[in-house]
Amino acid sequence: MFAWLHRLLREEVGRNVSDQAETDEEIHLRKRNQILDLKFKREAMNLAFDRDQLVEQELVLKQLTYLVISMRQKLLAIPAKLYSRLGPERFPRETAQKCERFIHEVLNELAKLPECAEPNWLDRLKEEK
Repeated sequence: MFAWLHRLLREEVGRNVSDQAETDEEIHLRKRNQILDLKFKREAMNLAFDRDQLVEQELVLKQLTYLVISMRQKLLAIPAKLYSRLGPERFPRETAQKCERFIHEVLNELAKLPECAEPNWLDRLKEEK
């Protein structure tokens, strides 16, 4: 009897009433999954705390900083060491410059490490794909 009204509402709103119900259910399921995920992570953290296996993020970041600085210095020194030890005939300057370029590419990748230290970085990585 009111088929015209239902058709009009569907055209105006862009979806019918059953689609709205599915959307509400999807929203509910997403929120429920987020709550369950938080509970799981909290329990895992409490268990790690009880086992004395938690490490402070600040400590890890400091240790990682010292490690990366040391690696950076050693990597940047490679071309100069090879050039001085092998000599210009066995390790030409052009090769040393290419080696430096490759090392800088690696260091640019390492520069992205602080992004990985942020919470939920893995979730953001999945969202980007």
